[in-house]
Amino acid sequence: KGPVWPALGRDILTFLRPRVAVPFLAVTLPWYALCTWANGAAFLEDFFWKHNVERFVSNTAVGNHGQPFWFFGPVLLALLLPWTPLLPLAFRRASYADPGRLFLLIWTALWLIFFSQSANKLPSYILPMIPAAAVLLGVALAEARNAAPWLAACAVLLIAFPIAAPLLPMAVATGLSHAPGPHFHWTWLLPLAVAIAAWVLDRRGRRLAAVLTIVTGATIGTVVLKNSAAPELDRLVSARTLRLQLGPRQETVCVDWVPRKMEYSLDYYFVPPLPQCGQQPRPVWLHQLEGQFPAVGPPKATP
Repeated sequence: KGPVWPALGRDILTFLRPRVAVPFLAVTLPWYALCTWANGAAFLEDFFWKHNVERFVSNTAVGNHGQPFWFFGPVLLALLLPWTPLLPLAFRRASYADPGRLFLLIWTALWLIFFSQSANKLPSYILPMIPAAAVLLGVALAEARNAAPWLAACAVLLIAFPIAAPLLPMAVATGLSHAPGPHFHWTWLLPLAVAIAAWVLDRRGRRLAAVLTIVTGATIGTVVLKNSAAPELDRLVSARTLRLQLGPRQETVCVDWVPRKMEYSLDYYFVPPLPQCGQQPRPVWLHQLEGQFPAVGPPKATP
């Protein structure tokens, strides 16, 4: 959405040539031009300067998402799940004399180093490097002589899905430090069965079947995670449910206080935006405490 790719792509373009740069500019420049035409200089100042330059150099000017330099290390390990154990293979007897593999390594390393310097850090910042990292892991896995232990380790990490299902909504709403501890469930044993199957299949020379077994487990885990966590997340951090409930009487509702995530979601789903109760009181007040579901009711009584 911003000019980050050209900033990072100066050296990468020596690999890709104009065949990538030209389509990139053909897609982005018209969008930038139309937004500038519709919004004027305010778009250029807010989008390019405030949300790119200031967000990079200061964690107080925009967003307040300050994190330590090493923040993206654990994030990368989490985003690669369940294939994270394959990372050592990417550097074990790997030849980066191959231009394609070297390009993927530069892509991954440059993105990771660049955003580690940013004052503001969010997990989504490094999503564009995940495809390159995944390909590196796939190539390393294909070249490994005995991948059974590595694949078994990947399968064991499928346990992250049943553990995360009940914890994810609260972790997203209030942060991991406030999320309740996990409680054992029998589904935690399923990754062990997948690990045994992957080990046996790879030892018998059926690596593709071993990989597909883990992929199937990850797919099932993703579906279960989505079905169990999505409804709670929808109510905690999205205004979609509120829009359905309050849509017919939107003109009677004002916002007392909601967390920042919900504030953005309200602005997206309600057009025109709901006014602040302190500026334009209405019969119905919307209020949400951090980590709790939104609540609507009559105005608060003043002490």
